[in-house]
Amino acid sequence: MRGGTCIYHGRSLRGHPNKLVSGRGCRPVQWHLDSASTDEFSWGTRLTDLYRHAQLVTAAVSSAIGRTSPCDKTSASLPTVKEIALKQIFFWEPRRRRIFWIHDVPKALENHAAEVIIRAHNWVLPWNSRIHQGLLNEMNAYRKEEEERKNVGVKADPEAYKYNVQDPFQYVKCISGAYTHADKLKGKILDSCHFEVSVDHAVQDNDPELFIVLYKLLRDAGIIQD
Repeated sequence: MRGGTCIYHGRSLRGHPNKLVSGRGCRPVQWHLDSASTDEFSWGTRLTDLYRHAQLVTAAVSSAIGRTSPCDKTSASLPTVKEIALKQIFFWEPRRRRIFWIHDVPKALENHAAEVIIRAHNWVLPWNSRIHQGLLNEMNAYRKEEEERKNVGVKADPEAYKYNVQDPFQYVKCISGAYTHADKLKGKILDSCHFEVSVDHAVQDNDPELFIVLYKLLRDAGIIQD
C-alpha cells in the first residue's frame, strides 16, 4: 500500500509495496510478488479468501456480543471472539502453525492422495529460491547424520541425502521435518546479522504463504478439516 503502513507477520511495509523492513533493522527484506509459492492462485483469490475469513470473524463477534448481558456488550465476549478468530488460518499464531506442520501435515501425508495433489499443483520451482538457506543446509545435514546413525560405520554420501529442490513434495517434507526437529536446529539458523531465529521465523520470512496454500490444497481435497 503506497503511502500507508501495513503489518505483515510483525513487519512494517511503509511507502513501497515490495519492501519489508526487517525487525532487527539490519537490512531491508525484499518482498517480490513473483516469488510466491504458486502461480496458480491469483492475488484476487487470496484477497477473497481473506475476506471470507474476515466475514467469519465478524459473524463470530456479532454472535458473541449478542449472547452477553445488556449491561456488558464486549468484555465477556472477548475470549470467545479471540478463540474463534485465531482458528482462521490468516490469523494463526506460531503455536498453531507448529501444530499444523508437526501433527496435521505428517498425518495428511500418510494418505497417498496428498502426495499426488501436492506434486500436481502449480508450484514455483526450484523451491530452494524461497527457503532460508541455513535451514535447508541444516536439514540436509540432519538427514545425512540420521542415515549414518542408523548404519553405524557407513559413511553416507551427503549428495545422496539432499532434498530434491525440484520436487514440491520434498519441500513439504523438509519444512515439516524442520518444525518437528526444531530442538535439534536450535542455535543453527541465523539471520543476516547472525542472530538466531526460530524455524517458524525462518519459514515465514522466506515463504509466508506456503502453509496457507498447502492447507487450502489439503482442505479442498477433504484430507484435513477446517
